[in-house]
Amino acid sequence: MADSDDIAARHARTLRKLAELGLEKARALQEQMLTAKNSEIAALAAEFERGSGAVREAITAEAELEHRRRRARRQARERARPPRPLIPDPESRTVH
Repeated sequence: MADSDDIAARHARTLRKLAELGLEKARALQEQMLTAKNSEIAALAAEFERGSGAVREAITAEAELEHRRRRARRQARERARPPRPLIPDPESRTVH
């Protein structure tokens, strides 16, 4: 299990770094757009859109990875629990 945990942690770090880099790029493009000539704005806006899309995809992938990790942990805990008895305890006063 340690190997898959290491892989998941590496993937999470990579996705986090991609999101940070994409956000830095988007900020730089925003600054360029504020000072750009009219003829440059369309190209910068398209590049900004691609960059911000990459940031959204990285964040979504990171969230999905975390969701899968939590689900796997929950399933492992459920498998580790002892099974509930099928026959109710006659001493119990609780109705199931």
